[in-house]
Parts: sequence; structure tokens; C-alpha cells
Amino acid sequence: MSCYHASRCLKESMRIGINTVQLNGQLAGIGRFLFNILDAFYESESEHEFFLYSFRPFEYFKEKSNWHKRIGTGLAQKTGTGWLLTQGSASIIKDQLDAFWSPYPILPLLPNIKMALTVHDFAWYVCP
Repeated sequence: MSCYHASRCLKESMRIGINTVQLNGQLAGIGRFLFNILDAFYESESEHEFFLYSFRPFEYFKEKSNWHKRIGTGLAQKTGTGWLLTQGSASIIKDQLDAFWSPYPILPLLPNIKMALTVHDFAWYVCP
């Protein structure tokens, strides 16, 4: 069976975490890509539970019964990568996710969670 809408193909609801660091500030590039994907899920009546992780507050996607924001506090709000690898990772473990997706090339190092990473280009490789 081929599936065009992943949310219709899964047999049970999932707890899905998403790195939303790129939603801070003006949307461009990865942030716009991420916003459009999340907006489609947000407007659908998906039974999946979404957890949005960011080191700073962002205005998009108000919380509702199956949408939750996990925002950094204190010193962790200074850098997205540092937050994701420390406070963010702790939140991810606490939320007992089934899967975690990052549209930005950074993943937390966590056991027993399915991870997905989107690589948009190789500019980071050419210009480190």
C-alpha cells in the first residue's frame, strides 16, 4: 500500500518531537520549510501528539490538546545547540517520545528513540 499522508498510514497515535529552533525570529530557509510542514499538521485533525522543542519562545502554533511546547529557561536560552543537547534532551526523555525529527543538522544523543534528520544542503560541509 502506498501512502501519501503519513498520519493516515500509521496504525496508532505517536508522540513526535520536533526541533523547532529555526522558528525563532524571522522565518527564512529551514524555518519557512519547518513552518509549512508543521502548519499542515496543525490544521489537520491528527491524533498524534506533537512536542515542539526550542531554546527560546516562538509565536507560532498555540498549544492545544495534542500540541505542546518545550521552551528553554535560564542560561540554556543563549544557544540552540547547547540547549538541545542538555535541557532539550532531558525534556525529550521526560516526554517519552516515539520519534524525534530535526530539520536542522543537529540531533540529541538519545538511546531508544527513533530519529530523523533533514539535510537541506551541504553548505556546512563546504564552509564549516
